[in-house]
Amino acid sequence: MENDLKPIDIEKLFFWISEEFLRDGSIFGIDHSYFYKPSNSIPLNLWGNALDLPIGPAAGPHTQLAQNIIVSYLCGGRFIELKTVQKEDKISVDKPCIFAIDEGYNVEWSTELSIKEALEEYIKAYLFILVLKEIFNLKSKNSDKLSNVFNNDGFIFAMSVGYSLDGITSPKVDNFIEEMSGKNDTVKKLAEDLILILESENGKKFKARINAEYPLERLKNIAKNSTKISPIITLSTMHGTKPEEIDKIVQYLLIEKNINTFLKVNPTLLGYQRVKSILHSHGFDYISLSEESFEHDLQMHNALQIISKMHKVAEEQKVGFGIKISNTLGVLNHTSLKGEMSYLSGRPIFPISLELAEKMRREFKLLPISFSAGVDQENVKSLLNEGIYPLTFVTDLLKPGGYHRMNSIASSSDYSFKRKAKLFVASEIATGEKYLKSSKSLEKYNYGKISKQLPLYDCFMAPCKEICPINQDVPEYLRAIKTKQFESAFKIIISKNPLPFTTSIICTHPCMNYCTRNFYDKPVCIRDMKFYASKKGFKYAVNALNKLSIKDKLETKQDIDYPGSVAIVGGGPAGIAEAHFLARSGFKVSLFEKEDSPGGVISSIIPKFRINKRFIEKDVELIKLLGVNINTGSSVSVKELREKGFDYIILAIGANKPRELVLEEKNGNILDSLTFLKQWNINRHRLKLGKNVVIVGGGNSAMDASRAAIRSPGVKKVTVVYRRTEKEIPADREELENAIEDGVSFRMLRQPVSFKNKTLTCEIMQPGEKKDKDGRKVSIPTGKYELLAVDTLIVAIGEEEDKKWLAENNIEKDKENKYFTNAKNIFLIGDLVRGPSSVVEVISDAKAVAQIILNQKNIKLDIFENNEPIDNLRLIEESARLDRGKFKKPDRVDDNRCLACNYYCLRCVDVCPNRANISIPYSNKNFRNFYQILHIDDFCNQCGNCQTFCPYEKGAPNIDKLTYYSSEQRFTNSQNPGFFINSGKIKFDDFGLLNIDSLIYRDGDRKIHNLKVLKKDGLYFIKNDCKSDLLFLEHILNYRREIFWSN
Repeated sequence: MENDLKPIDIEKLFFWISEEFLRDGSIFGIDHSYFYKPSNSIPLNLWGNALDLPIGPAAGPHTQLAQNIIVSYLCGGRFIELKTVQKEDKISVDKPCIFAIDEGYNVEWSTELSIKEALEEYIKAYLFILVLKEIFNLKSKNSDKLSNVFNNDGFIFAMSVGYSLDGITSPKVDNFIEEMSGKNDTVKKLAEDLILILESENGKKFKARINAEYPLERLKNIAKNSTKISPIITLSTMHGTKPEEIDKIVQYLLIEKNINTFLKVNPTLLGYQRVKSILHSHGFDYISLSEESFEHDLQMHNALQIISKMHKVAEEQKVGFGIKISNTLGVLNHTSLKGEMSYLSGRPIFPISLELAEKMRREFKLLPISFSAGVDQENVKSLLNEGIYPLTFVTDLLKPGGYHRMNSIASSSDYSFKRKAKLFVASEIATGEKYLKSSKSLEKYNYGKISKQLPLYDCFMAPCKEICPINQDVPEYLRAIKTKQFESAFKIIISKNPLPFTTSIICTHPCMNYCTRNFYDKPVCIRDMKFYASKKGFKYAVNALNKLSIKDKLETKQDIDYPGSVAIVGGGPAGIAEAHFLARSGFKVSLFEKEDSPGGVISSIIPKFRINKRFIEKDVELIKLLGVNINTGSSVSVKELREKGFDYIILAIGANKPRELVLEEKNGNILDSLTFLKQWNINRHRLKLGKNVVIVGGGNSAMDASRAAIRSPGVKKVTVVYRRTEKEIPADREELENAIEDGVSFRMLRQPVSFKNKTLTCEIMQPGEKKDKDGRKVSIPTGKYELLAVDTLIVAIGEEEDKKWLAENNIEKDKENKYFTNAKNIFLIGDLVRGPSSVVEVISDAKAVAQIILNQKNIKLDIFENNEPIDNLRLIEESARLDRGKFKKPDRVDDNRCLACNYYCLRCVDVCPNRANISIPYSNKNFRNFYQILHIDDFCNQCGNCQTFCPYEKGAPNIDKLTYYSSEQRFTNSQNPGFFINSGKIKFDDFGLLNIDSLIYRDGDRKIHNLKVLKKDGLYFIKNDCKSDLLFLEHILNYRREIFWSN
C-alpha cells in the first residue's frame, strides 16, 4: 500500500463538495447540522485579525490536507494552525505513527507533503473557506464591529515553521512564508482557477440549487491583488535547540519578516523531577522520561530571557508576540510505534502544561498565551476564563467523534468571556478524576476490542453486546426504554438473561467496560438501565414469558408433549438460569437446593448491602411462573435422581471449597471468606473480629469481605493485603473503588508469610519482568518484611469444586468436552466448570447446555433470540448521528447516551483526519448493515488511527476494507481488496459520468477480476452474476461519482 498522500486538485475539490452536499447534505462526511455558525457576540481581536471563536485544530494531522482544514472550519474551528513545514520536506515517517487510544503518542512532526504541495493545500483550503463561509452564512454578524482590524473574515490561518535558523531562512521555506504572506503569485493563480470553476455550468447549477451567492468580488480582488493567507506564524524548534539560535529565529521573524509570532515552549521547562512528579501523581507512572533530554533542552532561565527580550522587540516592530504552550513531550517509547522516543499529548500533559502556563503568566502578565495540551469540551471554558487563548487541539479529534468534537468545543467556547489575562492556579483547574489515569482503564479491557476479524462488509457491531457472555441485546433494550416500551424491553432482556434483577445489581458489567462512550466521557449505565427496565417490565412477566416459550413458537394451543424431564442440582445463579431456559423450552424441570431458599452464593454469601433478597426472589419468581418444581432443604445424590427417572441431570453445585493459604506458622483467628460472609449475612453482631482485620486476596470476594468486615461491630481498621500492584488486582475497578470509599486500606506488593501472636508477617514484593498467563507481572521477593497487627485474618484467595462430592457420586469431568461428564446425559455448569465466575458467565454455561440438550432432542427453535422487528431504523441513525462528538453526563434514566454502534458505528470514519474512510448508505437484502465503508487510498498515509479505534482486534479498516485506487500503480502496490477504473482519465459532463470501460477488482480473497462496465439510461452496470459485492460497486459508480473525478 502507498504511504504517500495524493492531494485533490481544486476542480475535483469543488466537484466533491458540491456533489456530496447536493446529494447528502454533507461535506466530506460532516452533516450540515454540524456546520457551526458563531453567535452574535463580538469576535476577538488578535493582533488586528477578527476571530469569531478562539479555538481550532493544532498543527498536525487535521491541518495537512485541504479537506481536513475545510472540515475543521465547518465544525467550528476558527484559529487553524497549519501543519509545520521545514526545509527537509516530503519526509519519510515510520508507520503507523499515531497511537491515541487514551493519552496520545506520535512519531511524526512536520508535513509529509512537499512545501509546494503544502502551500497549495493551505491556499485551496483558505479560498474554499471564503466561499463556504459566504454561501452557508457561517460568519459572526458582529465581525464588522471590531475596530483596528485588518482582517475581518472571522478565522485565522496560523502557519507553523521549523526547526532551525538555517532551515527557516532557506529559499524553500522563505518562499513559503512569502507566499502565505500574499507576496507571490500562487494564491492569485488558484483564485483565478476557482473563479472559472464557480462560473462554469457546474458552478452555476450548484449555486442555483443552494440558492446562494459566491463571493466573486472578493475572489477577483485576490486574483488581481493577492491577499495575506496567514497573518501569524508559530515557531517550532527541535528539542535541544540552543537558546542563542531560538533568539535569532524569533528576531528574524519579528524584524525581517515583520510577522506576528507565537513561540512554542516545551513542558521540559518545568524540569525532569517536576514533570515526573506530576505524571506519577496522576497515575501515569508507567510513562518514562529521558532525564538527559531535559538537560539538553531549553532551560527556564534562558526561556524567560528570550521571551522578555522578544516581547520588547515585538513592541518596537509593532507586531504581535506570544508563546504557545506547549509542544509535545518527548518520552521513552513503550508503545507499538517504532523508535526509541515518542511524543506525548492529551490529558497527561494538561496539568503539566497548565502549570507552565501559570508560571509564565506570573512572569509576563500581559503576554498572550496560546494553549494546546489536552484541550476538550469539558475544560475549554476554564481556560478561556483565565484569558488563555487561542486554544488548539489534536488528540481529542483523533478519538471517536473526530471532527464532530470540534463542534462541541466551539459551542463551549462561544460566549462572552472576559478577555483580560488573569493570574490563576493550575492545580485548581486541572483537578478531578478526569486527569487521573485510573478514570479510564482501557488497557485492562483490551482497549475495548473484540477478538474477531474485521470483515470486508457489514462490520458494525455493539462491543457491549459482543463482549457480554450471553450477548445481551443492550442497544435494543435501551431503545425500548427510551420509547417507554417496558414490556418489550423486559422481553428483550429475559430472552437471553433469566436473572434480570440479579445481573442488574451485581453483574461485573463487561458491557460497560467496552462501551464506546468510554472514549468520550463515561459508559452508558447499562446495568442500572437493566434494573430500571426490569422493575418497570416485571408486571408484564407472564406475557413476556409466554411469547418466549416454545409453546408460543409452535403456534398451537394444545398441551405440549414435554420433550423430557430434567433435574438440576444447585439453586444458585447457574441452576436458576438452567431451569429457566429448559422450562421455557418445554422440559419438565425440578430444581434441588440444599439451603432453605434458592439463590446460592448471591443469597447466602454476597453481603446484604450489595443485593436485597427480594430482588433475588423476583428472578426465582420467573422460574415459578414457568412451572419449575423447586425443592429446598434438599441434598440429593445422582443415584437418587437416576432412580426417580430424570432424563437429564445437570450439576450446578458451584465451587465452594476455599483454597488454603500456605503460611509458615498459623496461630490465631483465621476465617475463609465464604464462611465469614455467610456468618455475616446471618447475624453480623455475633461476630467477634477484634479491632484489626486483614483480608488476604485481591478478587471481588476479597472486596466483599473487606466491606463487610468494616461494617462489623468493634472493627476499627480493615486492610487488604495483595501480592501484586493495584494495576494487577483482579477485582473489578468498581468493587475496588467501593472498598476504598468505605475506608478499607490496601497494602500492595505484600505476601503473607506467617501469622502468630496477632501479628501477620508479610514479605515485601516487587514487580518482576515475567508475566503470568493472564499477562500480569509476577511479583518477586525483596527479602524485606513488614509486620501488621491482626486480630482476625480472612483468606479470600479463591475456591475450588467439591471433589469429594463428585467422587462419591462417581462423576468425572470430560477433559475434552467442557460441559460433559463420564455419565450419559449428566452435565456440569457454572463454577463447577470454570471456577469462581461472574453471574453472567454461568448464565452463558446454562444457555450452552440448554442448547446441547435441545440439539439432542432435535428441537430447532431458537428460544434465546429476541426477534422483534426494528422500527424506525432511520430515527436510530438520526439520533446516533446527532450525538457524534458530544460528551453527555450520565442521567438517572440513562437511556439517551447509547450510540447504537451495531446500527451506526463509523468509528473509522470519524477518527480519520484525512477523511480516507467514507460511509456509503446502501440498502440491499444481502447486506446486514445500511452503511458500508469505502477506503480512499489517495487520502491515507497509514497513520494507524483507524486501526487503533476499530472495535475489531484483528484487521484494520485501512487494510481490510474495500479500497478505491486512483491508478493502476497504487492498486498494484497494495494488497487491499479494492478496485480502480481502467479507463485512463475520467471526466464528467453536465454531472454525468463518462468513459468507463472496465474495473479491475481485487476481492476479499485477494483474487483479481477484470469487470466489464456497461452503460444504460445514464447508469452503469457491471456485467456479473449479481453478486452482492459487485452490486455494491455498481452503486458506488452511480451514486458516489465525486470519488472518481480526475483531470
